[in-house]
Amino acid sequence: MAKNTTQGKDLEITETPQNTPDTENQGATPKAETPKGKVYKFVSDNKFLTCSSVGVQFINGKAETSSLEVAKVLATLSGVTMVED
Repeated sequence: MAKNTTQGKDLEITETPQNTPDTENQGATPKAETPKGKVYKFVSDNKFLTCSSVGVQFINGKAETSSLEVAKVLATLSGVTMVED
């Protein structure tokens, strides 16, 4: 463990934190955004299939995504079918 080298001297804080756009709203709950594009819905033979590579988990055999790239990956999986509304 490192020793305290100040030898009894009080440390003085010289920097004050500034509010920047990145740190200004820390801890605030972000507002829920509604998907503006198409939502792709899928069903799976496996009720609790997890596709961690694309960040999708099927709950009770159902999952949905608004990402076209993710939808393309899910469409290639065996036992997964895209549902049209």
